[in-house]
Amino acid sequence: GNMVSRSEGSDPEDFDPWLEEPFYKDEKMSAVDVEVRERRTGAVVQLKVIGVLDRILENSQTMIVSKSILDDAIPFPVPITHYRFRVAEGVDAKGVARSMEASFLEHGMDTDVLEEKLEKEAAAAKTFFRLFIGFMALGLLVGVAALGVVSTRAVVERRQQIGVLRAIGYRRRMIQLSFLLESSFIALLGILIGTTLGIVLGWQAYSDIKEDEGLETLRFSIPWIQIGVILAVTYAASLLATYLPARHASRIYPAEALRYE
Repeated sequence: GNMVSRSEGSDPEDFDPWLEEPFYKDEKMSAVDVEVRERRTGAVVQLKVIGVLDRILENSQTMIVSKSILDDAIPFPVPITHYRFRVAEGVDAKGVARSMEASFLEHGMDTDVLEEKLEKEAAAAKTFFRLFIGFMALGLLVGVAALGVVSTRAVVERRQQIGVLRAIGYRRRMIQLSFLLESSFIALLGILIGTTLGIVLGWQAYSDIKEDEGLETLRFSIPWIQIGVILAVTYAASLLATYLPARHASRIYPAEALRYE
């Protein structure tokens, strides 16, 4: 995958592609005949390129050929040193790996579970994302706390207005509901704006990575369940932060509020 150009005229000038065609972004290709020379003997081997590996693979900078062709081209036998096994569904891969190492201990077999290797390689990226999520959670916490502070100040600054409303017949529950509705509007508007901007920025990052790295198999997906849970918790926390100020506003007596300056 990394031996061919991504598309026509898209790679830097210092990149020397192994093949002029096909391009990595091509959806299909015709077989290409090539000649490969063995440096020790000078033997020339005829090969036919029938596909391009995905760049996301670890061996995207290598070439896959049949062992018979390799044995004919190289003057010494090339031993097979790597084997890959697929275990049946539901079988513990770690247990199978330990059993194989114990069975072939005298041959020095060393086994690796591919899933574990992938998890270790992705550990650094996961740590970064967890740190990023932590900062986002801190931002949500500060935003919810700020909403509670604003609601508290609104109750203090609007005591006379509350007294007038109580004097003309507003009940306690109506006063409390009005403050909760105001806070809900602010919280829902912030949730809508934040979710929209997050999805747009995520799509832009996905598009840039896919374009720069040429990862055609990369897919953009939105974890709606996780986002829904986070938004629900955020909205509930915002209501909880504004409930006490709204409850305090509903308990203000008209005479007390009208005397307040």
